[in-house]
Amino acid sequence: MKRFLLIPSCALLALGALTSCQKEDKSALELAQELTAELQKVTDNRTAEAAAPRVQALNQRLQDASVRTVTLGSNALLRSDMGGNGAAYADAMVKLAREVGRVRSSVPVTSHDGEVSRELLLMGVGAASGPDKSADAAARMTAGKKFMKHDADKSHENPPTLEECYGSAKLKEALAYTADPASAPIMKVDGADDVPEIPEAAAVEA
Repeated sequence: MKRFLLIPSCALLALGALTSCQKEDKSALELAQELTAELQKVTDNRTAEAAAPRVQALNQRLQDASVRTVTLGSNALLRSDMGGNGAAYADAMVKLAREVGRVRSSVPVTSHDGEVSRELLLMGVGAASGPDKSADAAARMTAGKKFMKHDADKSHENPPTLEECYGSAKLKEALAYTADPASAPIMKVDGADDVPEIPEAAAVEA
């Protein structure tokens, strides 16, 4: 009798565990669009540091949702194609990949879709070459100008690589998360994922 009651008892415990955790209520399309919008705010170290917490939560939830291709019911990935929105999801992923590449490369721009700023490029090179990362703009500009082409001076022919994610270790770590498809079980009730809460957007002082 004890062995007979063990199975329904385990089932009730499992059901309780599934209903107690926070559920994924967004589609993969929504997560991709929100992550893209957050990355579009990043243009320097200050904005990178501020965006890191939201990027970390959104990236993890998107990554986890993207590997769950088969479930007992609908899921975040399948909901992205509701009403034939497959093309919209594909487009969102292309835009996201572009923003991730821009941020990881620390492209020196004043806005995410703007042209490369010559001044920011020089300051970025100067910051990457100097030992003091907190140097003011004038000092970074002076250090960066040393790497401008000069036929008579060959001492600065190889400029340093710009720091990844505008020098923000937090944002670099947030984008480093990769979901493992093998850890996404098929036999799992939809929405029963323990997803991280998305924090509010942080204000950035000028």
